[in-house]
Amino acid sequence: MLPDNRPLVTYKPRCLCRIQRWLVTACLWLLSPMILVGPAQAQSLEELFEKGNALYWEGKYTEAVSTYTDLVEKYGVSNSQLYYNLGTACIRANKPGLAIFYLKRALKLSPSSALEEDIRANLDLVRASLVERYRKELAIEQFVFDEPVTFSYTLFHFVPADVARWGLVGAWALLFVSLSLLRLRKGNRRWMAGFSWVFGGLSIVFGGFWIGHIATEKTTLIGVIVKDNVALREGQHPNAPSHPLPEGLELRIVDSSDPDLIRVQASNGLEGWVDHNAVREI
Repeated sequence: MLPDNRPLVTYKPRCLCRIQRWLVTACLWLLSPMILVGPAQAQSLEELFEKGNALYWEGKYTEAVSTYTDLVEKYGVSNSQLYYNLGTACIRANKPGLAIFYLKRALKLSPSSALEEDIRANLDLVRASLVERYRKELAIEQFVFDEPVTFSYTLFHFVPADVARWGLVGAWALLFVSLSLLRLRKGNRRWMAGFSWVFGGLSIVFGGFWIGHIATEKTTLIGVIVKDNVALREGQHPNAPSHPLPEGLELRIVDSSDPDLIRVQASNGLEGWVDHNAVREI
């Protein structure tokens, strides 16, 4: 559990104004596999969402987690607001591994800047609590509670996907305009040719970041340890030498083809096998 002196405001589920309520309803309707039921189904999903909020404020954190989880697993809803509330409720329900998993899921859905700030604040706090929790139990200095990613992943994610995508669109549009003016203009056209080269270069740069972002997202799989007392085995045999892994640790998934075991790699390079049900892919 997080220390009692942590500010409660950091963990509160977001209350919805009328516009936000309409947007969440629309998202629940569009993203639910029950879409054929129509607006009535979306309304019932919103009521379930509000029920989870009410349970949270009543201090019934386990019940709130269960209610939010129904929206995700039973109805297939994928929404950054929902994942944020679910991760927040998991913190209070003393489920730090699941909290990190759902908060990172929320980040992947490009939330608003205000919501992203809250998500990152909660991630920092739950990670800090895990470091304190395992400081005496494990050699915690060997592990880093953050994404264990490759250099290429870090490079291509330096520029956010939305920035790269819209930068590419803008650069292409300006390149088209500059080439059109270059073709129509008579006389000295050096300055227009220079602009065309600049916009062409920007198109290549933004396009490279965007394609790299998509490629690394597909090839770099990150998982979270969602259980306590998980053993990282050096081999697939049950009696193989093992190392204890802390709950909430993020790992790179190397091989998930085995139905019972999954091969992972920690940020410190330690690699091995863990039970499949102990890891959730973000």
